[in-house]
Amino acid sequence: MYTISRSKVIWNIWHSYAIYKKIGLDAPLYAKRNRWAIRRFYRNYQRTNCFFARSEIERDIFAISFKIARAKIKIQPELYTSSLPQGKKDIPKEKIVVYAPTHRPYSYDYNKVYRFLETTFPEYKVIPVYHQLTVKNSKIPLDGYQIKNTVDNALKAAEIFVTDYSGLLIEVDELVTTTKVVQLIDVVDYEEYSRIQGLNDSYYPNKIEKLYFR
Repeated sequence: MYTISRSKVIWNIWHSYAIYKKIGLDAPLYAKRNRWAIRRFYRNYQRTNCFFARSEIERDIFAISFKIARAKIKIQPELYTSSLPQGKKDIPKEKIVVYAPTHRPYSYDYNKVYRFLETTFPEYKVIPVYHQLTVKNSKIPLDGYQIKNTVDNALKAAEIFVTDYSGLLIEVDELVTTTKVVQLIDVVDYEEYSRIQGLNDSYYPNKIEKLYFR
């Protein structure tokens, strides 16, 4: 931001979902940030001509959390495009479980989760993926789903979407209304992840089911 000429107009599309883990819907982030972080944010904020959000809730969280004017945040959901077709409700669903794990800065056995999901959903094909782009386990047969945006394309046909503490839960909950959305909580891992990454459960919609395991 600092190297961009001041003659340029800067538009900022604020991708909020990942940060919901820390601020939630009821925990303003501003009071928890150190002075250096606040100063850095406002330097960028002052250089930005306009912020875009995809909904009123997203705009309000952004404004409250950073103590900025709502008038500077425009609501334009069409800026956030997805490969999911408009007629997604009419797409026939198959027995597929898409598992999208959240990255951890410490050692974690993702295969344990994969085996757990296979046992929990024995009649389904479990597809583990990294966020939105890549297949985690290339040995899993993906048939026609191994194409450019794996999560989006697999979700067109998947009956169930599972992830853990990721803000992607909200994104999928909004995009894929006919897919059952599940938050998976590893009881042993939950405390460690919360301590390092920060975690706020208030942003999870009530209609997302929770699945616990040890």
